Amino acid sequence: MTQDLAQYQGIIEQLKPFVKEPDFNKVLEKVAANLSKPKRFLIKMELMRLARPCTRVIDLRGKVNGECYTHEFEGITHFIDEMAREVFESQIRIWGEYTLGVYEVVMSTENNFRVMQQKSQGPDSDKHKASKAEPSSAPKAVSHSEINYSIPVYSFATLAQRSEERMNFAIS
Repeated sequence: MTQDLAQYQGIIEQLKPFVKEPDFNKVLEKVAANLSKPKRFLIKMELMRLARPCTRVIDLRGKVNGECYTHEFEGITHFIDEMAREVFESQIRIWGEYTLGVYEVVMSTENNFRVMQQKSQGPDSDKHKASKAEPSSAPKAVSHSEINYSIPVYSFATLAQRSEERMNFAIS
C-alpha cells in the first residue's frame, strides 16, 4: 500500500467485506462521504486490486520468527507459521477467497523479520535506505535482525559516463 493510501487504512478495512457486493459503490459513498471524489476513486481502485484472485505461493521459511508448516488451500501449498495461518484464515473469511489482499497481509505479519526491522528503524528508515544506496567498492557486512550474515557487496560499473565523445559515421 502506498503512503497516500496508508492514512485511509481504516476505511479500506471497513470496506473489505463489501468489495464483491453489488451495492459496493453505495457503501463506498456512505463510508467515505467526507472524502473528495479522487480519493474515493483511489480507495476503490486499491480495494479492487486487493480483491483480485491470487495464485502466489506464500513461503515464509526463513522470513519469520517461528517454525513454518505446510498449509494447502485450493491446490496451492503454502509454507507458513502458526501466526500467519491464523491471519490467513481470518483474511480468507473476510475476502471469501485467496486474493492479493490475503497475500499482502500474511506477508506482513508481526513476526516477519522485515516487519520487525522496519519497526525497529522507525521514522529514520529513509536515512538508512539512502545510506545503503551509496556505491562502494569495499565489501560490507549486512545484518538481518537476529541472524547476522557477512555478505560481500560489489559495485559494478561505477563510471556511468563515456570518457570519449561518441562518433557517428554515415556512408552514402
